[in-house]
Amino acid sequence: MVEIGKENKLSSKVIKFHLLKILLPAVFLFLTILSLIFVKFLIFLILFLLFSLFFLAILLYFYLYIKNFSFYLDEEKIQINSGILFKKSVLVPFDKIQTIKTTQNIF
Repeated sequence: MVEIGKENKLSSKVIKFHLLKILLPAVFLFLTILSLIFVKFLIFLILFLLFSLFFLAILLYFYLYIKNFSFYLDEEKIQINSGILFKKSVLVPFDKIQTIKTTQNIF
């Protein structure tokens, strides 16, 4: 109740209402910005995990390819075996080989 000629104070309900009126948009803005940051971080995390899985798959492929590659020398031919899922074997007789080119590094 407001009295004339006397100091009047706002009731606690009015103060709470005005604080909520001021703070609620700020809280919503803060939560919106936080959610955008979280979404960007989540997208970054998903892309990073996908790239990491792709990179590991490539490394695994090359490791398995090297592990499954072999060759055998005989007196008459060379046999080259390779393949991960589909095995491949090639026989090359020495009399069919026309040129051999070799290079060597310093190491």
